[in-house]
Amino acid sequence: MNNQEQFDEAVNKKANEMMYSFQSQHASLLENSIKDALNTLELTNENLKAKVKELESEIDQLRIEKSIIKNEASNLFQTYLEENRQELTDFTINEYLKKLALTHLQSGKSLEDICFWLNVEPKFVENIIDIIDRKADYSHSILEQKHYVSEHNPRLKYESHGRSGEIIFTNDQTTFKLW
Repeated sequence: MNNQEQFDEAVNKKANEMMYSFQSQHASLLENSIKDALNTLELTNENLKAKVKELESEIDQLRIEKSIIKNEASNLFQTYLEENRQELTDFTINEYLKKLALTHLQSGKSLEDICFWLNVEPKFVENIIDIIDRKADYSHSILEQKHYVSEHNPRLKYESHGRSGEIIFTNDQTTFKLW
């Protein structure tokens, strides 16, 4: 073996020893880092499990409170219905009688017939007639307020072309189509 070979072998040996020493040091550092991370992860998981248990008990408590509130609301509603049953029944019957009287009035039945059929006083039906008249007067006044005369006599027309069509605008001055 010549000097060059001996030198190369010594360098390789020294490099391998240094590499092994370097790897050993870093392996122990890496191992310690991984152990620390695992310990932190286990601690975090334990904290998370404790928080989950705490939240589950809180959810159970809220479910119990919700059930209590539902029961109280149901009891309050039942109490209200029992206390106001007659008033609610009278109101409902009165509303149905109003609707029936209105239907008969709209179909041209006489006041006397409606009073006889529904077993109500004439004043009941007369009040409905007053409401109809007020509504008609109001509607008529609104239409009069909205009525205006426009310039140039505008008109709209629609021409159908199967699945499509055209809107035609015409006035005294121009005509155009929109599709």
